[in-house]
Amino acid sequence: MLFLYSAISGLLLSVSYNYPFLWFFGLFSFVPFLYVLYLKGITSKQALAHGFLFGLTFFGGALFWFWHMLPLDRLGVESPLVGVILIFIQWALLIAFMALFVSVWAYFAQRLKLDKVQNLFLVSALWVVFEYISLWGYALLSLGGESFFSPQFSAGMLGYILAGNHNLLQLAGIGGVYLLSFVVVLVNVYLFWLFFVVGFDFKRENLVKVISIAVLVLVMYVPFGKVLNLSYKSEGSVAKVAVINTYTESTISLSAEDIENRFNTRETLVKSIKDSGESPDIVVLPEDSRFLFTLMGQNRDKEFFNELFEDKEVFVVDSSRVNDEYGDVLSRVFLYSSKIGLVSTYDKIFLTQMGEYTPYLTYGFFKLIGLDGILEKLKRNRSYTKGEELKTLKYKDLEIGALFCSEIMSPNMYSSLASSGAGLLVNLSSQSLAHGSKLLYRQTINMAKVRAVESNKYFVQASNFVPSFIIDNNGNLLKSSKWGEEAVLYGEIEIRVKGGSFYSRLFSGLNSQ
Repeated sequence: MLFLYSAISGLLLSVSYNYPFLWFFGLFSFVPFLYVLYLKGITSKQALAHGFLFGLTFFGGALFWFWHMLPLDRLGVESPLVGVILIFIQWALLIAFMALFVSVWAYFAQRLKLDKVQNLFLVSALWVVFEYISLWGYALLSLGGESFFSPQFSAGMLGYILAGNHNLLQLAGIGGVYLLSFVVVLVNVYLFWLFFVVGFDFKRENLVKVISIAVLVLVMYVPFGKVLNLSYKSEGSVAKVAVINTYTESTISLSAEDIENRFNTRETLVKSIKDSGESPDIVVLPEDSRFLFTLMGQNRDKEFFNELFEDKEVFVVDSSRVNDEYGDVLSRVFLYSSKIGLVSTYDKIFLTQMGEYTPYLTYGFFKLIGLDGILEKLKRNRSYTKGEELKTLKYKDLEIGALFCSEIMSPNMYSSLASSGAGLLVNLSSQSLAHGSKLLYRQTINMAKVRAVESNKYFVQASNFVPSFIIDNNGNLLKSSKWGEEAVLYGEIEIRVKGGSFYSRLFSGLNSQ
């Protein structure tokens, strides 16, 4: 029965993580688990077991979008059964690994008895410590020849839950997603302490408890950004952006006909800008669009953009897989001026395991069970080399922090770019491998909101297979395109040249050392 309580806690937490309109579930979802941890007299070994089950249930739900990648024919896996086996191995291994950190947290948290108020803060801080350690744990688990050994994979961090509450979200401007995670755990621990440790009734002597609950509720509606002045004064400018949205399926290889059809689709969308009457300053295309790269390869780029934009200088942000001078394949993003030509590039450094490289552990395990043939096929067709450095796309006074799809999960890459001078954050994304999973898309929106507030910058995502969107520096979703529609999303943004959040200024200080 006690294990059911732990499982229920994990389930409630995953629901709040996956469905932003139920974000408030995350503020009390720990309570059944804490009841078992503190009141039922369980042993240290039992605390480890309950913590593991709690974590397993939560991460199992939060990362359930792994299953939306089925079938794996887009990765060259034709057998449905083999596809299920591959996904199960990846999903089960990851959630079990992440649950270990929750298990150890439960072991130490049980020793911090909640008879002292300060322990409420210590237990909450301890969660954040283990959350950070787990990022390094994932880096170790996914270690490979082209992996980015750094704390980047933040899927499952509790702080993203608070993207569902606009006011609490503003706290990301102080401490990023880490502070948001701390707040989620602290509220849970506080509610448990209030109701089960000190007791709760409506007698006069407990009036302070009633008031504290009321204050807690009101805090959720306090505009922290204004009260604490979290956003520093901006010295930026208003610009118009055109964000291309496509729905192109991913395949393990492209025929000449596929390449031509993709190019024609993107050309039609870009040409439609001329008749829209919008006159954008910046055009952004999805991940691996290859439109600009193809145009430049045909030596038609200057002619095409002069006809499209005439005398106006417009900047195009696009990407493609490219071969460097050594023949290695990289994911490269381009900043292109319609008047000057190519002005800046960035090569993706946080690659996706299996989709872009194979971790050592995965390769060894698959070889052991006789599936190394599939990995060799992936290596031939979807093997990338990581870039050398994190940098902004820069041209004169314009700096854009443009990263690729999975790099939105990093809790520090966008903040580092913002502290280095980026006035706008851009993500070039394709979620076709996940078949346009709405679960993953909702999580992506939450991450983007946190990234925007962490940096005090506007955030633009050009997407393939899911809607594109524009988010302002306060985490408001301003616009998004429609599901299933290839279109151009137009909107006004602020390029905030100077002025950031406390969190991004902290990164500025770290980078200067």
